[in-house]
Amino acid sequence: MNFDTSVLFGGIYMLTLKVVVPQNAGFSQGTMGFLSSAIAEGRVTLESFLRFVQGGKDKNPPSATIVEDAYKILGENNVLAQYQAAEAWRIPMGEKVPVRYSRSTLERCAKENAGKQACWWLVFIQALSLLRQCGVLSSRREGALFSPRRGWLEQAEGNIGLNATDVFSPGYYLLDLAGRFGRVPWSDQEEEIKRLGHSFARANEAVVSEAALSIRMVFGRSPLGSFRHWGVTTNERGERIAVGQTEPSGMEVQFYNPTTKMYQFLRCVLVILPES
Repeated sequence: MNFDTSVLFGGIYMLTLKVVVPQNAGFSQGTMGFLSSAIAEGRVTLESFLRFVQGGKDKNPPSATIVEDAYKILGENNVLAQYQAAEAWRIPMGEKVPVRYSRSTLERCAKENAGKQACWWLVFIQALSLLRQCGVLSSRREGALFSPRRGWLEQAEGNIGLNATDVFSPGYYLLDLAGRFGRVPWSDQEEEIKRLGHSFARANEAVVSEAALSIRMVFGRSPLGSFRHWGVTTNERGERIAVGQTEPSGMEVQFYNPTTKMYQFLRCVLVILPES
């Protein structure tokens, strides 16, 4: 079985490969066609492709440490890969980062998605602060992706939460973008999260904002719907930050009294903590 594929290296060099796979290797034409396009699009590395071919059907599938596993399990419409994030934000991609979740974790998320219990996405996060996200898009004259109501910028100076990124690192994160626990105080949301177990946490607001903006730039839709994610950063009055994205106003950043339980739209995006 022969096919040609072109692989782009570093956005500069294009290498065309002719791959010959024996007919008795156990792969269908459809499988090889999928792999060919996946390599060309950067979703499958050449190294992992060679491991796949050499293993054949008899080889146990690898653990989910490469993004193509996530594509197969969660589906292409619920994965935003590293190269897509780099293109969306126009930031050099750098060294490829593995997916730090097990196959069983991804399969559990896919099952919850299928049962409409959640909306898990695997998203590559560049670890941009809210301030930098707004600055990058404004410098590209894409500031409309942020709401013109930007009173929060006046609080940015001296607010570590709005500027820092050291609370999380670049990489892949599993986020439930359906949002949970509306119409309860912030502290009650925290108690609900604890009941889920130590693997779950409230996502940092900058992670949620970056994920939502990346998905909007790559897939053309706003994943948060009409709710706002209640984050962790506080202002000088002790109010908790909330970020949300609506059409066509863009990403909004506001602060709310943490004791309020009036608003169904103040929800919580969960993150599953990386496993390795």
